[in-house]
Amino acid sequence: MNLAKVQFALRELPRNFQSPKTWIALGFATFLCALSGPFGTSETLLFSTRLLYWAFISVATYCVGTFGHALAVQYSFTKTSAQHIVLVAVVGFTITCLISLTNYIVIPNYPTSFGVVMRITGTIFLIAAMIFAIVTYFLRTTEQSNKTQSPLLSKLDHNKRGDIVSLHAEDHYVRVETTQGSSLLLIRLADAIALLPPDTGLQIHRSHWIALDHVQNYSKKDGNWSITLSNDHSVPISRSYRSAAIKAGLLPARG
Repeated sequence: MNLAKVQFALRELPRNFQSPKTWIALGFATFLCALSGPFGTSETLLFSTRLLYWAFISVATYCVGTFGHALAVQYSFTKTSAQHIVLVAVVGFTITCLISLTNYIVIPNYPTSFGVVMRITGTIFLIAAMIFAIVTYFLRTTEQSNKTQSPLLSKLDHNKRGDIVSLHAEDHYVRVETTQGSSLLLIRLADAIALLPPDTGLQIHRSHWIALDHVQNYSKKDGNWSITLSNDHSVPISRSYRSAAIKAGLLPARG
């Protein structure tokens, strides 16, 4: 497994928690589960304890799910329905193991008979897989919609309109690299970046912008850092943009 891709997916987690909507959704889920007390928690745990229990479950499962999605995107493993089903199954199984282990530790007299355990485990898996499938479907739909609606893509020939990988300033032009090839546009780099959906990429040099979804690795040679993209092109990171690259998780903090 490529360690750089794993590290990048891990660094995506803090970004997911920066949105107030994330905390509102997690808080609502925590309160609703604590109030209803599923899986027997209403009979075995006090309300205050249930709040703590479901807060942990909500945050932990959200981290597992978002990490799984970010890692799958890094490996381009979300392009087909079959890949999506495998991802849902793997993440659902991981979440099921996490919840089951937590239940054994936290809930008094948690069932140990094989039949009851399998029934509860199966229910947890179905719920976890269903929620993750819905969430990743909307994430994938939103990502595809953002890419499709990018005004910059409309300026390219139809046969070059793939996912935007990077932008490069060349004199008075900008070279737009996509998954379908490259095109030169008579436009300033700053104006080209303004035509892209926000938070989809990062400028790492006065002449270069890269799409975060297409970052594959990073390297350092003679004190100079660079990013390798999904099209195997290497893009330099200038000193003035290095702190932004570190903050975005493209480079280690020691960079």
